[in-house]
Amino acid sequence: MQLLSPIFCKHPLSDEITYEDGEVICGHCGFVKGRLVTDSPNSESRTTLFLDVEIGGKPNNSLVANRYIHFNSVELSLISNLCQALGMPKFLSRDIWFWYQKIKLNLKMTKAKVIVLVFYQLCRYNKIPINENELLSKVKFYLDVKHVHTSLNVIAEANRFLNEKNELIVEKIGFTNLTSHNANFLLYSKIKSLHDEYPQQIITIVEKIAKEQLLTLSGTDEEIAKTAFKLAKKRCGLC
Repeated sequence: MQLLSPIFCKHPLSDEITYEDGEVICGHCGFVKGRLVTDSPNSESRTTLFLDVEIGGKPNNSLVANRYIHFNSVELSLISNLCQALGMPKFLSRDIWFWYQKIKLNLKMTKAKVIVLVFYQLCRYNKIPINENELLSKVKFYLDVKHVHTSLNVIAEANRFLNEKNELIVEKIGFTNLTSHNANFLLYSKIKSLHDEYPQQIITIVEKIAKEQLLTLSGTDEEIAKTAFKLAKKRCGLC
């Protein structure tokens, strides 16, 4: 009778591959060596802005604790959905909700305008590229409106509101502290707009050329970013 030897892998540890679920296999022969177990839980939250802030339920006025409870909010749900659709980080989603409420309370602007203003300015301040065309498209979809003003228009409108002392309201509430301009941010936002039309390989080349052009140009941040982007696209045959 032939004795079967236990199956095992003789290949070096350097051939090991660990998958996201922790399974360890030999990259050479495919032998499953086991599963990597870690005691540390996943720290990444899978909840949305809405679930973090809103616990739901109907008001019960007989409960004193209700003063600490947030009840269902259509606007919170809207902002939460937009943050998810646009891939906003969790910390930024909370900031967007905070400033949305504050701007809406202090400026007589439509809901759509406030959303564009807050999303655009907070992404800009945190140097998180945002495709403005995608932002406007999502706002149209979630608010069910046919027209949405661009960031340039809503920023200009927001800066026209004055208080009784003839002071700029956005400045008094601290929102102007979030309006820093950065050529790199503007450039990355423009590059992000290419993702729906071109493969990553082309986009990487455009980004490399555009970043090199930034160092050679002068003017405002908007002018520098726009020119660098245009030159890069031209050199890659995209325009």
